Amino acid sequence: MSVVRSTPPARALSAGVIALALGTLMCGDGLPWLNTHDAPLGDYEVSAEWPVLPQGYVLGEVTGVAVDSKDRVFIFHRADKQWDNDSVITLPTVLVMDGDSGEVIATWGANLFKVPHGLSIDAEDNVWLTDVKLNRVYKFSPEGQLLLQVGEDS
Repeated sequence: MSVVRSTPPARALSAGVIALALGTLMCGDGLPWLNTHDAPLGDYEVSAEWPVLPQGYVLGEVTGVAVDSKDRVFIFHRADKQWDNDSVITLPTVLVMDGDSGEVIATWGANLFKVPHGLSIDAEDNVWLTDVKLNRVYKFSPEGQLLLQVGEDS
């Protein structure tokens, strides 16, 4: 697997590019619309070494990607979600990676979400997550400690 990754001058754009690349790679299409032979990537380059996932790690449908002030990349995903199953996802749904090396720093979020939907990081590096099935918004510390929960089952 390879991901389009930015060099330091274009750091602010890296989260969007990573999300786009992960989304298209998960579909097995690679980046068919990006012709690297005819169009320069500017400050971006393809890295076959990024991300570095542990062997056997299940990266499900990615629903959000954001980068915090420490260049940690947070990925919110659906792990092994089976759509005919209405139970919570038992595997970690948040993947925290080192932005430079692509190595996993932490995983968390197991047994909390049914259908992960959105991710945002605020100015204090708090991680905001939404679950569309549970109709909830969550605020977590970067380490995965639940700080706030808004909403309830409908």
